Amino acid sequence: MTEFLAWFEQHPGLASWLQAVGVVVSLGGAIWISNLQTKHQQRLELERHKQAVLQRIEAFIGLAEFAIQEMSRAFTQMGTRGSQEGYAQRVYERSTFNGMVASLEAFPIHDLPDARVVGAAMRIVDSARIGHSLVATVVESYRKHPPTFDEALSDLGSLCQYTRAQLDIATEAAMEYMAQVR
Repeated sequence: MTEFLAWFEQHPGLASWLQAVGVVVSLGGAIWISNLQTKHQQRLELERHKQAVLQRIEAFIGLAEFAIQEMSRAFTQMGTRGSQEGYAQRVYERSTFNGMVASLEAFPIHDLPDARVVGAAMRIVDSARIGHSLVATVVESYRKHPPTFDEALSDLGSLCQYTRAQLDIATEAAMEYMAQVR
């Protein structure tokens, strides 16, 4: 060890070279660590974005499912002789349909991730508006005007199927989008 120290003292420029190499290694290490941190931060940011998109999709699907459920229940119960009075008097609440439509209209559809999802979502919102009107017509006309009742009930049944198909399209497109971003 003493021989090494003696040799080292005999070459005074060597200390400067070792110091320079140390600085370069330190800078390289700092850049490498910074790069790792940046990549980790980007992965976290992407994961947060994916979670936010997934939450928006799930929220919209939940609202759409509720709309379909309420319209289908009205169609089924008003289409069954004997349960019409019970639905019209005890189950049907205009405020439920008002709230359902208002929630769907207030949903930020433009934040959904894909044009197919957005298009289907817009059609679902329109269907909920029309469904609300049809259910009100069915409830108000089942006693007073049977032809109007029959036509509105038939339209409501078709609308339920159409809305379910739109929700299936939105769900499929959303799943495809989520598979692409993984």
